[in-house]
Amino acid sequence: MLKKTCLLFLVLTLTPYLSHAGSIDANIKSVDDGVKIAKQQDYKEAVLFEAQYGKEIGRDGRFVAYERGVVIDTSTGLVWASKDNGEDINWKDAKRYCENYRGGGYTDWRMPTQDELAGLYAPNTKNTNPSIGRCKGDYRINKLFHITCCCPWASETSGSKAAYFSFYSGYLYWSNQSHSNPKRALPVRDGN
Repeated sequence: MLKKTCLLFLVLTLTPYLSHAGSIDANIKSVDDGVKIAKQQDYKEAVLFEAQYGKEIGRDGRFVAYERGVVIDTSTGLVWASKDNGEDINWKDAKRYCENYRGGGYTDWRMPTQDELAGLYAPNTKNTNPSIGRCKGDYRINKLFHITCCCPWASETSGSKAAYFSFYSGYLYWSNQSHSNPKRALPVRDGN
């Protein structure tokens, strides 16, 4: 009799919990399916990036470099040219260079803003790009970028002046738009 009473007690006590066992299994399956879907989306995204930008060739912190000459900033979603135009350039020609850049097969490149350039500044990093003429090298920008001189132009203008950013000093400056020394063009596009 004691065995039957204990068994009856267990059945009555556990029955409400047992009725939910199926939903627990369904929830576990749902989580497993969600993980599989997330992995599939990550895989699809990686395939899409490779189709657009080529194979990944480097990763450093928030930046990922691809073989077709682009660096993606994973914190902002911006896609940058991995190198500047390589020679002195005035603001008007730098704007044209950025707008005509075709990295990754895209046509929506533009000149970056002061804030976007400042967001690339890395005060504790010295990029190992070599000195070229009056350009000193040792710029404070992630090593995945190749800049040939300190100062890419920014899109902001005020009268005959235009903004630029120095990766040597970390400061924003203004200069006459017709000046080219030691300015560069570094194209960017929105990554969406």
